[in-house]
Amino acid sequence: MTETTTQPTRDDLADTVICPACRAGRGARCITRSGKPARDWHGRRIDALEQAAGITQRRADDCREMRLGVNHEAEQELLTAYATRIGAHVAAPTEATDLAASPEGDQPTEATVEVTHLRPLNPQQSADRCPAAHPDDPSPCRGPVVVTILDRDNAGADGCEHHAVRLLASLDGGRPVGKPDAPAGIALRVFRLADRTRPFAWRGESR
Repeated sequence: MTETTTQPTRDDLADTVICPACRAGRGARCITRSGKPARDWHGRRIDALEQAAGITQRRADDCREMRLGVNHEAEQELLTAYATRIGAHVAAPTEATDLAASPEGDQPTEATVEVTHLRPLNPQQSADRCPAAHPDDPSPCRGPVVVTILDRDNAGADGCEHHAVRLLASLDGGRPVGKPDAPAGIALRVFRLADRTRPFAWRGESR
């Protein structure tokens, strides 16, 4: 009896990269414009996967060498090598999770955190904290309000750089917009810092 080895496919590995289209994080399903899980992966996410696996470069090399057609065998080898390199396992992607719906004791991993809307995140804030500060985040504001974080419905929360970064890192499909009187380039700075910040960064911090 011959043992069959299942080779990883693009569908299996699509959730190992962040989607450039909807900003769905690693381990999460793509999101539609209405904030619901998408039926299929976005094409740009597949493109990002192929870039990460080296398939894009392979095709460019083939084109330069005038090798016509798609080398499916070579691309499958690259996918398999990529899956091995990152230690990927084939599993169903998680669905989007709303922050307000997550039980306090149930803390999603960094790969599965996906918050879509801002409105549940903005109860009345105290006078010494910016609206972007989450109620469970014990950290104080650091500096003045300099940016507005918008969700995919354009609901916004003004924040200091510190809390804006944390909120954006935990928000699916969010984007920063600098305030008129803020330093030049603040939105880009917040975006880059959020990309390096884990979602729900305040969890585990002492009050």
